[in-house]
Amino acid sequence: MALPLLAAFAMLVQGYHPGLEDDAFYLAAIKHNLNPALFPHDADFFRLQFQATVFDKLIAFSLRWTHVPLEWGILFWQWCVTFLILWGCWRISRRCFAEAHAQWAAVTLVAVLLSLPVSGTGLSLTDQYLHPRALATAAILAAIVAVLDGQRLLAGALLAAAFSVHAIMAAFGASYCLFLLWNPEKRAETEPRRTAVLAALVFPLGWIFEPASDAWRQAAATRPFYFVLRWHWYEWLGVIAPLVLLWCFRALAERRGSAVLARVAERLVYFGVFQLAVALVMLLPTRLERLRPLEPMRFLHLVYLLFVLLSGGLLGQYVLKRHALRWLLLFVPLGGGMFYAQRQMYPATAHLELPGVASRNAWVESFRWISVNTPVDSQFALDPRYME
Repeated sequence: MALPLLAAFAMLVQGYHPGLEDDAFYLAAIKHNLNPALFPHDADFFRLQFQATVFDKLIAFSLRWTHVPLEWGILFWQWCVTFLILWGCWRISRRCFAEAHAQWAAVTLVAVLLSLPVSGTGLSLTDQYLHPRALATAAILAAIVAVLDGQRLLAGALLAAAFSVHAIMAAFGASYCLFLLWNPEKRAETEPRRTAVLAALVFPLGWIFEPASDAWRQAAATRPFYFVLRWHWYEWLGVIAPLVLLWCFRALAERRGSAVLARVAERLVYFGVFQLAVALVMLLPTRLERLRPLEPMRFLHLVYLLFVLLSGGLLGQYVLKRHALRWLLLFVPLGGGMFYAQRQMYPATAHLELPGVASRNAWVESFRWISVNTPVDSQFALDPRYME
């Protein structure tokens, strides 16, 4: 019962803003799956982007099967995904920490910091609306648990499920799971064969060396996270500092005899260093500029999520313990600060934009009226939240 309530509390702190940013495309794709006749013109504008994911089909199928109204169904899915992420974090914390208070401190810190920005990537741990990345993250966390438990087939199935929802995030999850599985004492005897297979997989990707058009470069220039050399010093600090602290976590865990915690932290450092090297190779050479939309620096999302989880567990283990006052002194100001930051970010709309509740923003309300009285395939171009 505690985890469902914690998921609701996490949404209360983070806020809920359906239709925000690229959620306009997701909502349009879901509506298109429910009733293609609603979009008689130019549906390819969003439909082509969703050919590689089952996300919109899955949500639409659940709404069609349950006959739940769209707005309420999306809200319920947002809560479910938040719950699944926190459940995955709780399961990992149970394997890393023996004390119950440390386990719950780990999950609670994640719940409070779901809107924490991930340095330089334009991401937060989760979004204030239903996003396929969050659903893929829940599957990745479950796959990590399966790897820690030695259930490789289950881990593979969960990663495949994540891949069907969000391929890029699933690739990062698979990479970390491989580091968890890696045993340096066992050398593979089929290295030449693996190299040949890798070359065969890379061979058809010759398109990445083709020069991009001027229009493509102009569009890419609007995405600062593509250009790591332009990142500010504090953004690079946000890349390096978590890896350094994770290495300290590993050393602390080894001294305490916590093998799983040491393994999770150590392999997360290896994963971070490896993915950073891959990202720099992909992002720095001009000849590989076509790879920038793959956003390889977003591996930091998984690093940050697990870093927050382990930090919360260690705080619970060494500082909070079972002292209720210490818990209140940490989580009340922290939760209040995250809540305040979200209100400052979206001051003209309700913190929780629930179905059936009128917005205090006159512009939003006027555009909603227009959207109701105009063709559905035009409404996403009218709502000011979709033009951010």
